[in-house]
Amino acid sequence: MENVIEQLDTAHLTDKVIKGWIAEVRKLAYHVEDVMDKYSYHALQMEEEGFLKKYVVKGSHYAIVFDGIVAEIVQIEQEIQRVIKLKDKWLQPSQLIRNKHSDFERKRSQGCLPELVKDEDLVGIEGNRMLLTGWLYSNELDSTVIIVSGMGGLGKTTIVANVYERGKIRFHAHAWIVVSQTYDVEELLRKDCGRNLKYLALSWCHLGEDPLSLLASHVPYLTFLRLNRVYTTKTLVLSAGCFPELKTLVLKHMPDVNKVEIEDRALPRIEGLHIVSLYNVKKVPEGIEFLRSLKKLWLLHLHKDFNTYWESNGMHEKMAHVQELYRI
Repeated sequence: MENVIEQLDTAHLTDKVIKGWIAEVRKLAYHVEDVMDKYSYHALQMEEEGFLKKYVVKGSHYAIVFDGIVAEIVQIEQEIQRVIKLKDKWLQPSQLIRNKHSDFERKRSQGCLPELVKDEDLVGIEGNRMLLTGWLYSNELDSTVIIVSGMGGLGKTTIVANVYERGKIRFHAHAWIVVSQTYDVEELLRKDCGRNLKYLALSWCHLGEDPLSLLASHVPYLTFLRLNRVYTTKTLVLSAGCFPELKTLVLKHMPDVNKVEIEDRALPRIEGLHIVSLYNVKKVPEGIEFLRSLKKLWLLHLHKDFNTYWESNGMHEKMAHVQELYRI
């Protein structure tokens, strides 16, 4: 299904017959994915249950469930044959020939140029576009991340690119970033859109010898930054004037780090600093007492001698301006 949808020449997408057939293919693909998810869910659930519950208590339940799945598979096979017949009836062989022009346009539209994904490209997925748009404009405070997932060829990139292009004018900051299976964090951050980012969370990656300076130069106006399991140099340096808008900084599970330095005039608006599970950090971060805007400070699960250094340097008095301070 993925190959058929991708192979169609974009020049034919204005043909209502072709659009109707693609919609049928996508509808069938959704059905296939639903059945696969249903089977995976119940198979895993059955595997996790004990012998007695699996075969005695719920035996009839699973028999009904899997009989239903078999019936759906039979229905899918019939739908596949129907879609194939429609293709033979409606489509001309020339419309199924891949050409370089359509490949180029498709790569551009799914890459760094979402403005090329127009409304007419949303074949069979207009309803999902409206649903995604509704979530994007939701007033719910926990609507911070929306994930669009599914098997290949369903139009995930197309629908997200269209919604992004339509909705970006309603947001003060926006960025379109394409992350492939093999990507370089620094290369991504070099894009101009990095200067518009306000929230950044990175996990399980390498950022080189001077990660905070790298981020400060490419995404300077962040208000939230979290680094989790980021492998880097032994000393983290927050240089003078870096991150002028940053309100929250989280440094977590960074096994290489044993020292944190904060230069004068760094983080002028910082309110929350969370240094967690940096097991090799023994001494108090240099310059931390100069963060006068700091309201919340977490220093959790650091080196076993950290608290000794904290007390010997009189840090309790120096950090008296911090409203919430937690140390373990």
